[in-house]
Amino acid sequence: MSGDSKQPTTGNAPSPFRWHFVYYALAAFDVLTVSISLYQNHRLAGTYSNMVHRSQDWSHQLQRLSDLGDRTMAVNAPGNNVFDTMNIDGESSQLGIAVAAFAQSMTEVRETIGQALPDAGAQQVREQLASVESNVLAMAAETDQIFQFLRVGDAQQAAAHMAVMDRHLAQANKTLSQLRTIVTRVQDDYFSQQQLLWQVYAGSSS
Repeated sequence: MSGDSKQPTTGNAPSPFRWHFVYYALAAFDVLTVSISLYQNHRLAGTYSNMVHRSQDWSHQLQRLSDLGDRTMAVNAPGNNVFDTMNIDGESSQLGIAVAAFAQSMTEVRETIGQALPDAGAQQVREQLASVESNVLAMAAETDQIFQFLRVGDAQQAAAHMAVMDRHLAQANKTLSQLRTIVTRVQDDYFSQQQLLWQVYAGSSS
């Protein structure tokens, strides 16, 4: 009979588990993991690149200081050489060339080294560069005195001024050595900090 026929039930049957949601979540997690890994690798690469660039910069700074030392020695040379050559005019010309070369080298150092140091270190460097310059100019002035006394045949007074000239050289060289120590210390501090950062980034990416 038609009244006895059973109709299909349409009650609230449980929905099948939707596995594709799990797949999407896992895929999103994989993308996030890869993204974090790429970001950390990028930071590591950036840190390494900064270390390389700064290392080159510090090498250039130390080379400029070395060049400044060479220019300082060149200013001292005519006042010593003149006792051997007795070519006062020629050595006087060499002195002018050496002083000009020293001034150019000093300008290059001042323009670059102060920018690469922290404020406190830069101030100390500027003061010591001023000391080097003062001693070199005093050395050149003593050399002029040597030439003047040799022109009038007073070798004894010329030798006395040579001794003063060499004392100014010794002080300039001492200050230059201190400058190189400062730059090297700042360089070491920078690389120590970068090593710590490298370890932090490498640890977080592992």
